Amino acid sequence: MKLPRIKFSFFSPMRFYAVLRKEIQHILRDPTTLSLIFIMPLFMIVLFGFAVSGEIRNVPVVVVDLNHYERDLESSNALINAFDNSRHFNVMYKVETEAEMMELIRARRASVGIIIPENFSARFNDTQVDNMDRVRIFIDGADPTIAQITSEASASIVYRFSVEHMDALLRHLGGAVVVHPNSAERGAVFSTVISNEMMRQRQFLVPSIIAVIVFASIIVLTSSTIVREKERGTIEQLMITPMTKTEFMLGKLMPYLVVGFFDILLIIWLASFLFGINPVGSVALFIVLGMLFVLCALGLGIFISTFSANQGQSIMLAIAFIIPSLILCGMIAPVSTMPTVVQWIANLLPLTHFLEITRGIVISGVGVRELSTHIWALAIFSVAVMLLSILKFKKSLE
Repeated sequence: MKLPRIKFSFFSPMRFYAVLRKEIQHILRDPTTLSLIFIMPLFMIVLFGFAVSGEIRNVPVVVVDLNHYERDLESSNALINAFDNSRHFNVMYKVETEAEMMELIRARRASVGIIIPENFSARFNDTQVDNMDRVRIFIDGADPTIAQITSEASASIVYRFSVEHMDALLRHLGGAVVVHPNSAERGAVFSTVISNEMMRQRQFLVPSIIAVIVFASIIVLTSSTIVREKERGTIEQLMITPMTKTEFMLGKLMPYLVVGFFDILLIIWLASFLFGINPVGSVALFIVLGMLFVLCALGLGIFISTFSANQGQSIMLAIAFIIPSLILCGMIAPVSTMPTVVQWIANLLPLTHFLEITRGIVISGVGVRELSTHIWALAIFSVAVMLLSILKFKKSLE
């Protein structure tokens, strides 16, 4: 038996240069790949730098001021200003009752609630002040790390305010007042954690991971659907049929919609079975809103597919959308602590709204009324992206 001859050849600079030149020309002729190479790193570093600063700022606060006595209004207003002037907090709401405050916190429009009691100034001199009459702080424990930081920061502000208030009172009265030795402690707070009362980190992370898994898997799957037809040449066969754009898109989406439904069911079961995390709110509502979110991800994947020339490019575009969504959605850092412009961008992303829906149902047990803003945002996004996908798709070889 005659063995085949193996031909050895030395490295040829000419052959190397030919391949190198061909690949450079390919990159330069592909504006999508070129933009991903140069623009994406710049975009990511700017995004990480501004959105994920590692410092908790501008946490939304709601205040209930029960101190309606005119002689004490200055004290309560000074305490509110102390919170508002802090870099950690932003007093956004002032309501009349504790029920209104709790509603804003459970709807995740505020992360911290402050109740200023009646006769607020009296507690610095009165030895009979009841502990229940102290300033009360209510903290959303959905994110245990943020809850711990805000709890310590709020207690520090109230305690510092108490000490400064007593010093000012003594200076004003020339020392002609008897200040109880424990008056500073009387100005301290009672902190109450609502939602995830045990402040379990897993209780916060697992719902976030549910949203991210559904989002990433659906977009990656659907972003290459139309491109795959082009690469296989089967789309040419569809061009000669009387099929409309809408029929084509719906036919492409339906199998992945079913896949998304079973993904949500599987993830809910695994979260319960493996980690003991069961939704506090309605499971049926979570599934329905989860399907709305899946529809958003499907439309986005199809939209990416209409722009892509090949499957590699579609996956790169999908990743280019997924990574900023992960950074801005509130999983790494709260959206409320980001710069205003970055918050606007974050609120345009469907993952941001579904993450709020997931935490609201799974951790806080809220319903449709509290989540209405996020539900409308997902509905509008899904309709808009589907219409854009249908309009962008041309049933032609172009």
